Amino acid sequence: MVGEGGLNLSGGQRQRIAIARAILKDAPIVLLDEVTASLDVQTESRIYASLKSLIADKTALIITHQLNLLKEMDRILVFNRGKIVEDGMHKQLIANGGLVHCGRPHFLPTGAFHPLCRGP
Repeated sequence: MVGEGGLNLSGGQRQRIAIARAILKDAPIVLLDEVTASLDVQTESRIYASLKSLIADKTALIITHQLNLLKEMDRILVFNRGKIVEDGMHKQLIANGGLVHCGRPHFLPTGAFHPLCRGP
């Protein structure tokens, strides 16, 4: 039984319902904030596949720390302490070696964290 406001739902269940509502609404602008944060790996993969059709021909503002999702975007803005510090497509940002590497030391040639990133 679902309580008022989704009281008895898990975080992942609430997340899936929110994504389903976004798909059904078919709005011209889509805002997704950490869309896969409460999901298991298998559900996350299915959501990524669905997101392509959800955001096709729409303006999508997506807040995420997941690099898999960023690879598909036309434009990525990287914020650090409230300021835009990088702007471009995924390949450009990877080539520039900027903040998009935070938390992913294997992307840097030296294996180190970017100077503006907090280390492990």
